[in-house]
Amino acid sequence: MVFDKKYLLGPSLVFLVLSAKKLFVYNEEGLVLLCFVCFLTYSFVSFGGSVHDFFVERRQTIQTELENFLELKEQFLAEFEEILRSTSHNKRMLSSLEPICLFQTSKLIVCREQGLTTLCSAQIQEKLKAVSYSQKLLEERLQISIAVGFRESVLEAFQFSKQKLKLKLIREALKSFKEGQI
Repeated sequence: MVFDKKYLLGPSLVFLVLSAKKLFVYNEEGLVLLCFVCFLTYSFVSFGGSVHDFFVERRQTIQTELENFLELKEQFLAEFEEILRSTSHNKRMLSSLEPICLFQTSKLIVCREQGLTTLCSAQIQEKLKAVSYSQKLLEERLQISIAVGFRESVLEAFQFSKQKLKLKLIREALKSFKEGQI
């Protein structure tokens, strides 16, 4: 950028007026101030456009980044809202299925209890039949044992009484023989 005369005319006039009225003193601090003001003016005039363009470009970059961030945030919120709706819908579905599940569970429990009762009663009946059969066999064996035992005891008693009778007969015969001899 080239200096225009209008940019130099104003500061030069101010500098001349201040110098003429002796408001501006030429010492070290004044010269440093004058150089600093000249530097700032020169920098603003020379680099003002590029600095302005840099800040405008930076502002646009920040603005696009912010817009991108906001778009991503909106997308995330939309996705989150959809997930929330889906979760809410699933929760309602589960809540509506809960009575059916409870009914089916109670029905299943009743069916299992009936099946268990039927199985237990069938097993008990089989055991009772087996016990009844065993009891009949034991009764038959007992009757056979009683019959055999009775027969043996009768025979034994008969043999014992026969022996006693023999002894008694022998004694009587001996007695009668002794009496007959005497």
